[in-house]
Amino acid sequence: MTPSPDVSARTTIQITRAAPLFDRLAEAVVDHCASLDPAQRSAGQRLRGNADPDALRERLDWFFPQFRDLYFNLLRQHIGPDLPAVLRAVNDESVQRYLRAREAMQPALLRGMQRLGREMLSSLEGP
Repeated sequence: MTPSPDVSARTTIQITRAAPLFDRLAEAVVDHCASLDPAQRSAGQRLRGNADPDALRERLDWFFPQFRDLYFNLLRQHIGPDLPAVLRAVNDESVQRYLRAREAMQPALLRGMQRLGREMLSSLEGP
C-alpha cells in the first residue's frame, strides 16, 4: 500500500506535476512583455525593473506560491474529501510514469496535432 501523501499545496503540485502550468504562464507573460514596443511601454505599460527576459522570469517566479495555493484550493474544491485518496492513486509509480511520458511527448504531440489540424482544414476545403 502506498503511504498517504501529505495533503498540502506543495506536495499536491509535486505529485500532480502541475508546475509546468505555471511555467507556461510565466513564459507567456515574458513573451508578451518582450513583444511590447517602446511606445506601448511608455503608454502606461512600463515594466518595473529590468526588461531582461531572465530577470523578468525570476521576478515572476515570486508568484509561484500563489499559483501553488490556487491550484491546490481548486483541486480540493473539485475533488473534495477524496483528495488524499486521489493523490495516493496519482502518486503510484505507474501513474507517475504516465505523467512523465506525457510531459516528454508534449512537444511532439503539439506538432502532430498542428499537422493534423492542417489536414482537417484541408479536407474541408473545396476541390
